[in-house]
Amino acid sequence: MRKLKEYLGTKLTINSTGTYRFLVIYFSVTIFFMYYATYVFFARPRGFKGDFFAAMYNPAWWDGKGIFYGPIFVFERWFVNSFPRLVTVEFFAILFMIVVILSIILLSRIIHADRVDRLFILLIFATNTFLYYSFSVAANPEVLELIFLLTMWWAISRRLSKIAYFFFAIAVMTKIVPIIFFPILLYVFTPQAFLVSVFTVIGLLLVTALGQHEQLMLILKDLIPVSIVDPQPNSEQFLGLSTALARVVGIAPGGDFNTVTNIAITVVIIIFLFICYLTFALFRKTTTTNYAIHIAYLFSAYMSLMPIMHFTNTHRHTYLFLAPIFISLKFVFFEDNNKKQAQVYFRILLVLFCTYSFLPLYFLDIFPVSKLAGIHLGETYYSYVMITEPVWTNLIVVIYIILYGFRLLRSTAESA
Repeated sequence: MRKLKEYLGTKLTINSTGTYRFLVIYFSVTIFFMYYATYVFFARPRGFKGDFFAAMYNPAWWDGKGIFYGPIFVFERWFVNSFPRLVTVEFFAILFMIVVILSIILLSRIIHADRVDRLFILLIFATNTFLYYSFSVAANPEVLELIFLLTMWWAISRRLSKIAYFFFAIAVMTKIVPIIFFPILLYVFTPQAFLVSVFTVIGLLLVTALGQHEQLMLILKDLIPVSIVDPQPNSEQFLGLSTALARVVGIAPGGDFNTVTNIAITVVIIIFLFICYLTFALFRKTTTTNYAIHIAYLFSAYMSLMPIMHFTNTHRHTYLFLAPIFISLKFVFFEDNNKKQAQVYFRILLVLFCTYSFLPLYFLDIFPVSKLAGIHLGETYYSYVMITEPVWTNLIVVIYIILYGFRLLRSTAESA
């Protein structure tokens, strides 16, 4: 059984079955209690209202015509229309809980978790504040994307190419953003698997077009966004990079956002190109021995891009995508041959998780963001709260992952 001693400098081991079972029960009960408390104090009083509730149940948001988000959301709307008394927002909240449980199980399977690994997974899920918030707004599309992408990772790690391409296609048809994962599918590319994804996408779009009585090209046009919404610096609901930049430089609502929007787009594209480069560079160095490590690393890299790739439409629940990367990166570090460097990277990982999960709470739940409208960073004492926005931690995580990627590439080349 693996130990954390080498990485944390402690003597933590779980050799006792009784101790292990107690900790599993403890973390499981903690997770249940936290979700129940979230339901009682936040979700139920607000009626689970958020983007999903508005899009699914408010005709002013979407009248049910054409397509919204993607075909999977349209199918869910058909389900709601067919069984309105059954498929309420509470139904989707329960579905969220089920998907979280499945994600925990699936992550354990993917990394061949031992006792400490399982406890670490439970710890991450028990202390992730973004998951609790996402439950309170029944963030259905995001949690479905999460489980579809985790299943894709599982399939790639097992070299099940057709299953990997299928779940990739399903994730893209939930929302378009997971298309950024396409380069990682190079590891299991076959013409047949590629056709599976193509036929899946075409099939779902055709069913959507027929069911919605719309032309296929109009459905496809609505699926792919052609413009980016302006930043909303006076709202804590908008947490993308361009909005964060607008807050930092003090652009008030209604101001000129072209510069910050272009900077955000440029930064995201450069980061994406770096990760694409690492994907192809590692692919050339991949062997049977390091295959699982490379896949876990690249999954972490692309998943870390998910929140910022939503650009202005990044919301609080969008940051749930960062949850599994702390588990996948731990798996990568524990397989690193350089134990001293891996120890440093793992300790940084723990600090980043705490920063990601807990630091934004003040900015999001206590301090009224509207007070920052038109005030640049450093102008007032309160303006420094801007640095607690989750997007800044997200960027640090991405850079941290890229830096480790170059180290992984170098160490792979040295051991070849």
